[in-house]
Amino acid sequence: MFNHEPYGYARNGDELIAVEAEQAAIGLMREWRACGWTFRRIARELDAAGTPTKIGMGRWHPQTIKDIVESDLHSSEAAA
Repeated sequence: MFNHEPYGYARNGDELIAVEAEQAAIGLMREWRACGWTFRRIARELDAAGTPTKIGMGRWHPQTIKDIVESDLHSSEAAA
């Protein structure tokens, strides 16, 4: 059971359902990181593009990007 909704997913009971727009943002994060971008640069780019955070407000933080890009939950999606 999950006690929160990780970025890229919505909760349906105990099940996580992929959120298309957030999954697309994760794809960009991973692509930019593979190109050598820093987490700070990725955060600035997401802010500039108006990409909402999970709570829909605020700014992206480099640590949040790092957590998402390095998450086992998201790495399994990238391998699929």
